[in-house]
Amino acid sequence: MLTLRLDKNIEDDLCKIAKLKGLTKSELVRRSIIEYVSCNSESKSWKVGEPIFGKYSSGKGNLAEDSETLLRKKFDKRCRH
Repeated sequence: MLTLRLDKNIEDDLCKIAKLKGLTKSELVRRSIIEYVSCNSESKSWKVGEPIFGKYSSGKGNLAEDSETLLRKKFDKRCRH
């Protein structure tokens, strides 16, 4: 159980959003907290891939910086054929 004090403006906004979505204030707060926690937790994808990240290399050190240019060149080559 959690008790929470909100200032009047936040509570008014919460009431409006809850009403628009057809939820109780408690359900809206619960869903918001769940979303916040999941967005701020360590990613499961990162944990799965961590052992291989950085293990293999293309030998090209500019892929991140020049990604748009490199993709544009690839796309232009395909469009010309």
